[in-house]
Amino acid sequence: MNLHRLVMLPNGSVHEQHWAEIPAADHPDVRQFASLFTGLRCDATVRVPQGELRVVWSGSSGGAIGSFHLDGALFLCVVLATGRDAVEDRLYLSTVGRQWSDSNVVRGLLEGPSSPFLTLHEVTDRPLLVALLVPALAPEVWAALNGVELAVVGAHVAAIGARK
Repeated sequence: MNLHRLVMLPNGSVHEQHWAEIPAADHPDVRQFASLFTGLRCDATVRVPQGELRVVWSGSSGGAIGSFHLDGALFLCVVLATGRDAVEDRLYLSTVGRQWSDSNVVRGLLEGPSSPFLTLHEVTDRPLLVALLVPALAPEVWAALNGVELAVVGAHVAAIGARK
């Protein structure tokens, strides 16, 4: 399955945007994260070559929010809108967009008069994964971890399938 992946910077600009494949349930990274889920939630730390990766994830069949930390430093926040329910998609995207817009990481850095985070719900592609990239990692470390959230989405999707 593919999803629209949108990675934004705290100043509101788009860092990456493309359709990405969600790894299958049998992918080793997905299996690793899936084993850490309790229902549709995960708060676990795994060792990766770059350090200690903590994943905090909370979701429903309609979406999820998550954060990723390396050695204690927050570097990525995400929101997933699955497209199963338009009302739930809007709730996830507008609530998280408002939180990001009001956050200390974003405040004062936005380019332009309005916050693009407040209009995330207007992106119509589903499923949609929006990420806020916090500039906490060296570029080569981010390059190595870029896309880790897709494996967690795969674990989330597998958990939804297991609940049916």
